[in-house]
Amino acid sequence: RPPSNRGIEPLVVTSLPEPSFITAFRAASIIPTIFLLLLLLLLFLAQPEYFFRFPPRCRLQRSGDLRASSHFAMPNDRELQQQQQPPQNRFQHAGQASLAKLLDRKFEDRYETKRSVKQRQPFNINPRVHYKTTLWLNRIQTFREHTLCVDMSKPPVGQEFERFAEALAPKVRPRGGHAVPSYRWLQMGLTVAADGLLNLYDYRLSPHDTKRLDAMMHLMLKQGKLTKDPVREKQWAGLSILRTMVQAWLIKALAEGTMCWDQVFSRVGTMVWMSALQCRAGDFLKDALDDHPLPYLAYRDIELRLVGGLSLEHLTAKVTLRNVKGD
Repeated sequence: RPPSNRGIEPLVVTSLPEPSFITAFRAASIIPTIFLLLLLLLLFLAQPEYFFRFPPRCRLQRSGDLRASSHFAMPNDRELQQQQQPPQNRFQHAGQASLAKLLDRKFEDRYETKRSVKQRQPFNINPRVHYKTTLWLNRIQTFREHTLCVDMSKPPVGQEFERFAEALAPKVRPRGGHAVPSYRWLQMGLTVAADGLLNLYDYRLSPHDTKRLDAMMHLMLKQGKLTKDPVREKQWAGLSILRTMVQAWLIKALAEGTMCWDQVFSRVGTMVWMSALQCRAGDFLKDALDDHPLPYLAYRDIELRLVGGLSLEHLTAKVTLRNVKGD
């Protein structure tokens, strides 16, 4: 039977007030903490790079994440600029002597180079190439100006080339006995004309125009307006045939006489030198359009020596060619 609570007063617990010195101690300990937090906040706002700096132990993995052993921080912009600067070129001071000479004559070079560029011909210095380019330029420019009546200040188009080739082919008298001009001759002429127009207008035929020209020339070939038949048959001449030809020329000159032995020796020498030197006749003979002082093979260019004996088999020759193709 539980005891009765009748007549018993309830126990009331009341908290005693803390002493004043304990409250003052707690307030004094909070003030430095707040001050320290404010100081750290100001330092973070002023220089945040001290809080985010990667140590040199960080490595960039293949997956793209950045891993460090303990801690890492972000580098600032100044460090990134120093890392991204290219290495200094150790040859940056090369050519000082030539640069000094260029600077010494800068005014003279400016005048001389400008005058040279103004006076320079836009074509090849080879007179035969210059003649062919001028010939085909005159043909196509005359056809454009007087027949087509187009603006000469503008470059031609592909259709003008087609009309020019179709109009020129019947008006040319071919060499070699053919009734129509050669396919290769017309192809070469159109190529030379296109190269000349490139110097005048900075113009080049497009691949579409080139295909149309090829198709037109093949059509003219089928229609009989052009031919691919050779002018003369090529035959290989060996040593025996060459010897027979030389003997025949000399015997004929001795038997029947000649107006000038220079012509006989020139004909014989041309065939012999072409066979011995494996070159073209134009490499040692004068061309009608040559303008340099010594465009032919002179006597001083041939040096004959006997090496190892006195017979014909020990005869050697040293020949100097100054008029080879391309010079």
